[in-house]
Amino acid sequence: MTISAIMVAAGTGARVGNKANKLLLPLGGRPVLAWSLEAICRGASLHEIVLVTRAEMFPDADRILRTTPAIPPKVSVVSGGDERQDSVYQGLQNADQDADIILIHDGARPLVTKSIVTETVAAAERVGAAVAATPLSDTVKSVDSDRLVEHTLDRQKLWTVQTPQVFRREIIVEAHERSRKDGYVATDDAALVERLGFPVQLVNSRDPNLKITVPEDFAVAESILRSRGELSFSPCRVGFGYDVHRFTHERPLVLGGVHIEGSPGLEGHSDADALLHAVCDALLGAAGKRDIGYHFPNTDTELAGISSILLLEKTAEILACAGYQANNVDCTVIAEQPRLAEYVPAMVSNIADAVGIPPHQVSVKATTSEGLGFLGKAEGIACHAVVSLLPKGELRVPNQML
Repeated sequence: MTISAIMVAAGTGARVGNKANKLLLPLGGRPVLAWSLEAICRGASLHEIVLVTRAEMFPDADRILRTTPAIPPKVSVVSGGDERQDSVYQGLQNADQDADIILIHDGARPLVTKSIVTETVAAAERVGAAVAATPLSDTVKSVDSDRLVEHTLDRQKLWTVQTPQVFRREIIVEAHERSRKDGYVATDDAALVERLGFPVQLVNSRDPNLKITVPEDFAVAESILRSRGELSFSPCRVGFGYDVHRFTHERPLVLGGVHIEGSPGLEGHSDADALLHAVCDALLGAAGKRDIGYHFPNTDTELAGISSILLLEKTAEILACAGYQANNVDCTVIAEQPRLAEYVPAMVSNIADAVGIPPHQVSVKATTSEGLGFLGKAEGIACHAVVSLLPKGELRVPNQML
């Protein structure tokens, strides 16, 4: 039996209230879409995945597919339509025409369990069509336009329908073709199949199978994942940076992007800003992206005398490409001279601007070496930096959005 999975990920996610697509936002440090993909791969032996999404999501989708465990060898990413039904149809058009079973799942349902996927596929094999669903526990009433109760529905016969929705290929293809011909639109694929008179088996999903829709859902979903033991790591990463340069009278002193008057400068290939170099190393180390010398070698003539602010901005770009953003930066400058207190606010502002975080998330401190060692003899300046990173686009729930 050959199973093709269609992952529907072409919505805008407007109700989440974030400019980024909700499927790319981190849930426990991983994109929502990655959780959803891995979940269906765990539950069924898939021949292929057809990911239906928006064109602007293609690069992110490719990255997620490459880094998600258990993804089948055959994968395609295609553009969706204006409506969910159109997107599923595009998925069907691009899926293997020889597949026996079509599994359709919403990218915004990251909590579906292996057992539900397995049971829904098995039910579709027997009946022809099967859908994950949950029986209603609340009383449901039908109301008129003034919200006056017309009658109470029998909740014993009422279920809320979810995904995965699984079908024999010939059934779901016929259902979509007929609906397109008739101009019929439904809110789920099972309704299209029901319309043709085919039976649809409901499979009790039992475990939470939440669809990420509003900001609060992220906190709920993360709590569920933790309760299942699927979140045993922190999305936060920490890095440490250190740099030291000896004094020279051949150039002015630059620290934290600030020109310090009345002091000799520091030796180095760039502007020798030891403070920003330490911050760059800390950021790169936290992201697992080697060190500043690897990215900006002193053998590169184009970097001679370059402002280290530019190097820090380029470092922030490297982090962004790796999927991270700075969360906070804490620095210490060790120097017998000059006194730096009056320059600290400008240094903080420069670092914050370069890495894209508010100034209150940056700290710069200055101290001496109490006359000990080469620093105590005022032969140079050393700088330490500690940083933390979060996944890019980290949605802070509940502090920012609830």
